[in-house]
Amino acid sequence: MNIDKFNEEKSLKQTKKLLLQWKNDKNIQKLKEFYDIKSFSAILGVEQREMSHSNFIAWILNDKESHYLGQFAIKQLLDILLKYGEEKIKNSLENYNQINTKELKFDNLYKALMLNNYIIEDLRIGVEQGLKGGRIDIIVSMTIRSNKIELPEKVNIIIENKVDSSEHSNQTTKYYNYYMKADKYKNSLNLFVFLLPVSTSKLSKQMAKSEHFININYQLLADNIFERALTLDISDRVRFIISEYLLSLRKASKKGTVMAIGKLEEELLKDFWEKHQELLMQIFPIIANLEEDEDKAKILRDVADEMNKNFRRYDNLNDYINNELTNRTEDNIERLRLLMNKIESVFENKIEITYAPSRINIKNPKSKKRGKVFVYIYVMKNKIRLDIMFLKIGIELLSRDDIINNKDNYLNRLKEVFKSLES
Repeated sequence: MNIDKFNEEKSLKQTKKLLLQWKNDKNIQKLKEFYDIKSFSAILGVEQREMSHSNFIAWILNDKESHYLGQFAIKQLLDILLKYGEEKIKNSLENYNQINTKELKFDNLYKALMLNNYIIEDLRIGVEQGLKGGRIDIIVSMTIRSNKIELPEKVNIIIENKVDSSEHSNQTTKYYNYYMKADKYKNSLNLFVFLLPVSTSKLSKQMAKSEHFININYQLLADNIFERALTLDISDRVRFIISEYLLSLRKASKKGTVMAIGKLEEELLKDFWEKHQELLMQIFPIIANLEEDEDKAKILRDVADEMNKNFRRYDNLNDYINNELTNRTEDNIERLRLLMNKIESVFENKIEITYAPSRINIKNPKSKKRGKVFVYIYVMKNKIRLDIMFLKIGIELLSRDDIINNKDNYLNRLKEVFKSLES
């Protein structure tokens, strides 16, 4: 048998083995059932209507509604805006100070919100509010107070919601100008938000045209408001309503837009990918060659090329450094070597280290939990970040001393997580 024939039969045998694993994977059936289930809004045919989503968001933000979540949702939204729109909030506060001859400091506002040292009064939510030249999707108005910190008394959050469309007619610029000039709003701290689905093609073009808008997506709402609300003490009815809404977010529209991905779906897909990535890597180039539509074939080839790039793995730290970390500083490379030496000396052969292009993954192969990775290591230009799973702690190592002297006690944290994975 010649070598080509041998390799062809070996490849066919391996493919049959992978297909058999696919066929017998229980998660395949779970995913099929998951995607076959229709949400209540899908049955009614309203899951892609912007107004349906705006109404639901308004419902959960309203502290007087029957969900009895109080101000949980609105405070979570403020935290999201603070995290992803700090500079734009600073600019809004400067405008507020100029108009109201105040000297309020952003640091004080930040401290009050982060420490939850404030109360919200007179919370009002409006949907589809008409104004000259357009209609704003959601407007949130409230008074915020703190015993110790002077805050802007009136705050408005103006939300332009996009479900399966993009901005047109300079909407965000018009809305900004209106709310900054209208007598009813000009003396308030106005925060402007552009809300998008998590998966949008040509994302940079989908962002708000006005520089004053904070760009966020539905995934942030799903993770920080809807999913977290399910962990609270709520009634079965409210739990059902929120779960149904999360179900509606995951369905792709006719344009391929996905609003957000739920935790259960995320776990199933991660497990599916980990088990079957080798087979999927083989399928994409083959389907690209079979596709008669050249545009679709090109998309499939681009996906295959990107997947192959991300699928690349390195056998050792030196190869990883030489191929993926060429633009990092020498000091940071030295920090990485010291860090990996320490981790290997502590955990020895109990861990599995994978050097992937975007990050280093550390696994516990004996873990009984679904996620075997317990540490992600990201190497940036001048620093290293450790994301420790389950404890949800990110640790930035800023100097060589941090690693040598173990000032952040990160190894003890790694041991703690490693131990929890074995139980």
